[in-house]
Amino acid sequence: MTATVFLEVCAYFEPEFRAALREEGLSHVRLATFRGGCDDRVRGAPGATGHDGPASTPPALRIAGHCMGRPFCRSRSLNLESCFDLLLGPDSVARHLAEGAHLLTPSMLREWRSHAAALGLAPADARAFFAESCTRMLLVDGGAAPVLQTELAAYSAFTGVPVAVVSTGLVRLRRYLRQWLAMECPAPLPGSAP
Repeated sequence: MTATVFLEVCAYFEPEFRAALREEGLSHVRLATFRGGCDDRVRGAPGATGHDGPASTPPALRIAGHCMGRPFCRSRSLNLESCFDLLLGPDSVARHLAEGAHLLTPSMLREWRSHAAALGLAPADARAFFAESCTRMLLVDGGAAPVLQTELAAYSAFTGVPVAVVSTGLVRLRRYLRQWLAMECPAPLPGSAP
């Protein structure tokens, strides 16, 4: 029997991780989520938004970008330059950012209104802010969460910036999970060749 493994990931990437684990048949891996922001430090405590395992069990690995800051005690961490590396790859992320793209996931898109309200952004303020910081929004779609075209249009109208979608699938994330779990777990993974 394969031992349970815990991962802690950003809630904005939770649907992609859950789908990748399901597609790989990795039912022994449990997720905890944290609320990070790509432009700030993690909000809340470890697992604050949804730990699948016993509360006393720390995640085996926290996977996060620069929002994470220093790791919480008892958690090992894999610090990425950007969590989008898991779906696009570092070179693609760097290229899109250099071209002026602001990256977001379907989970981020679902929450744009509450983020704007929390920041007190009116449409004119949002347009001025985004005009200074990016040339386009790029929704990175791993195919794990629905993308509502009406939300894309509303977000684009609010920010005054065009929104494009890049479909990535979960191949890169699935391969990454397999490689990490092969290093971490002494027992063969389900579906692995003997």
